[in-house]
Amino acid sequence: MRKRVVVLNAYTLSPRRAEDLVRIRAFLEGLEHGGYRRSKDVDVDILDSNNLGEMETLTRDALRQPVDLIHAVGTPNALVAIRCGCGIPVVYYGAHPEGAGEAACREAGAVGVLTLPFTQNYKHFRLVRALFPGVKQVWAPFYEDTVFCQPDMKSNHRLHRTRTCGTPWLDGTSSHIGHPGLAGLCYIIGLEYREFVYHNCDDLLWGLEFVDRSNGLMMPYNDSIYCEGAPAALMRFSVERGIPLFWNNNTEATRIGAVAAISGCFRWAGIETGKIAASILNGATPRSFPWITSTKTFGSLNVTRARDLGLEPAPKVVAQFDEVIMS
Repeated sequence: MRKRVVVLNAYTLSPRRAEDLVRIRAFLEGLEHGGYRRSKDVDVDILDSNNLGEMETLTRDALRQPVDLIHAVGTPNALVAIRCGCGIPVVYYGAHPEGAGEAACREAGAVGVLTLPFTQNYKHFRLVRALFPGVKQVWAPFYEDTVFCQPDMKSNHRLHRTRTCGTPWLDGTSSHIGHPGLAGLCYIIGLEYREFVYHNCDDLLWGLEFVDRSNGLMMPYNDSIYCEGAPAALMRFSVERGIPLFWNNNTEATRIGAVAAISGCFRWAGIETGKIAASILNGATPRSFPWITSTKTFGSLNVTRARDLGLEPAPKVVAQFDEVIMS
């Protein structure tokens, strides 16, 4: 009997269809490696949305018919799958910076491939210093309505706003920041860390006005994709104000204005999760699979955008990127 798999896809920054993305094609390749060819051995329904509310509605609608397995791209989608799935096996890959969402995924028995290798240690992260030698500060904005902004982080930032008439950005030395691991990496390589939590796109635009444009670097994560208008606002701010943008964990960003981006290798993660999914469809127990922490990265560099900002990356720096965009 043919199986049915539902795929929850998000984090899409370009206008490409979900079926054309490497991560989706790789997952289907992994399924086929395990004996499940789409439309022959397995039906695969792909739900594609950067809006978590819409994704939850789409998922509940899809689950009105029998489903054997859910594959989720990203931790927020994994949590949607767990909430809606009522015990249906969930195979996902994503990140848990500062442990965000990890407990819920483990308790539900979701099978995970963890993919945030760029910020696992300073040896990877120091590429930022090599690519942007004049930068002194890293500015990291976080959208409050995802798991990556934990309740304490949200409340601390709101409290900070009520106590200061200055900048809404928290300094990395504050005990109230939500991502001390990222702050620590910044200081190890000689950079100052700034953190800001925003409610919506207008709030983000307000916060960006406090950014020091003379020697700063914007470093958003994929949570910003869930805020309508935020990616475009960040790209526009980078272009208009001349501040470089480095996107953490999504290389599509270099096609719409970012100088550089480093992600986990989504092709590898897609194939591995596809193989795991095939094993579960064949009867394996989800909890029998260990979580996999990937050290594989994929980097994208937009040399044209770098030159627009007056940067000329050294050949040895350019060589560290898997994809180099020249136009």
